[in-house]
Amino acid sequence: MQDKILVVDDNADIRAFARTCLEEEGYRVIEAADGLDAMEKFKRESPSLVILDIGIGQPDGFEVCRMIRKISTTPIVMLTTRGDEVDEAMCLAAGADDYIVKPF
Repeated sequence: MQDKILVVDDNADIRAFARTCLEEEGYRVIEAADGLDAMEKFKRESPSLVILDIGIGQPDGFEVCRMIRKISTTPIVMLTTRGDEVDEAMCLAAGADDYIVKPF
């Protein structure tokens, strides 16, 4: 059985890039373009990992991260366009396990 990874980003190109890279490594990728879709798919699919962009509209990535943390300990990696300490602190405070600065 393949591990499932939920990739949440409002940019279709980034989702496609992540899908290609992750599928080449043997993962099954589930995609979501916004926070509401992400929560629905998270609850339905029970992924092993969530890769979550901060800027996905409302609810934003921080809020989605907090919602997931209320119901699960599934690892969450946040995607951000800024690599400053404030973003890092906000990601970790929301419950993320790590973060990646775009472009990656």
